[in-house]
Amino acid sequence: MKTEAKLSRFAKFAWFVLAYNILVILWGVFLRSSKSGDGCGQHWLTCHGEVVPSAPELKTLIEFSHRIMSALDGLIVLALVVWAFRIWRRQDRENAGYILKFAAAAFVFVLIEGAIGAGLVLTGNTAETLTPARPFWMAPTC
Repeated sequence: MKTEAKLSRFAKFAWFVLAYNILVILWGVFLRSSKSGDGCGQHWLTCHGEVVPSAPELKTLIEFSHRIMSALDGLIVLALVVWAFRIWRRQDRENAGYILKFAAAAFVFVLIEGAIGAGLVLTGNTAETLTPARPFWMAPTC
């Protein structure tokens, strides 16, 4: 008789978050390789000074969609942290503590990646722009 382990709803959500993070990373790779990082100009949080770009060109759509995906990523990872905290409060704190620590670490990494992206945009170190500061901004993402 074969028994199968069932994943909890939290575990299924955690796997979804991981898959979505991989999708965001791959879209970021495409963004960089297509040299679309300057699609929104040197504006952050806005895109060319607009919340939603009007009459965007292709590289603006690529950059803006990555920003939307990244913002959504931050929200779903935050939801993962909140859910992990609730599990930690209800269950064995020692074992559930690992879940909370890893979820919190994931959120910190998403925040750091967002800060690096914002820094690249605000300093003009996007697409094909080569400034002396660019290696310092790019080093954490390599």
